[in-house]
Amino acid sequence: MELRYLTLGEIRKKLIKEGIEISERSLARYRDQFPHFQSWTRGTGKKKRISEEAVKAFKLVYECYQNSMSRQEVEECLNSEFFIPTDDETADNRQKGENGSEDYDYRYHRDDGDSPLSLANASMEQILQNQHSIIAELVTSNQLLLNIIQKQDERLSLLETFSVGRLESPKETEAETENETARKDINRQTKQSKASWWSHLLKKTFPPQETT
Repeated sequence: MELRYLTLGEIRKKLIKEGIEISERSLARYRDQFPHFQSWTRGTGKKKRISEEAVKAFKLVYECYQNSMSRQEVEECLNSEFFIPTDDETADNRQKGENGSEDYDYRYHRDDGDSPLSLANASMEQILQNQHSIIAELVTSNQLLLNIIQKQDERLSLLETFSVGRLESPKETEAETENETARKDINRQTKQSKASWWSHLLKKTFPPQETT
């Protein structure tokens, strides 16, 4: 894959597309301030160009300064993310790049698991795992709560049934039926006794007269 060499203006456009508003003067200051960018630079003066591999480094420096880091802290971030070749290696690599050699890889990006980016990604993964665990616990708690509410509804339904009318067993119903029948028999016998008594009293008071 052929590497592209960009002007600071072209690099600025790439950064703007990523939401980073920065001037060419700031990019030039970053380039001259940190030796890391020398390994990506070729040419001199107005013909000076920087490999597009350096865009990520410019972005890192910008974000570090946005977080109010000191120059030393920014350099430590660059050291953790990118290898710095020696002066001899830089000159040799630049010469190879100018000669069109395909053996040289300008990508000095390093990620051994201890870089700030790797640590940040690991922290984010841990946060996501913790969130998943919390969500699972909430789902379990909600299910238990629903079960409790369902049991309470069943108990309330039984209480409403008892408040409307007492549940009766078949034996209780049969006994009440027999009692009702006996009560009716007593009432009937009482009425018959009263009728017989009145009939007897009338006969005694008004005896039937004999006809001649």
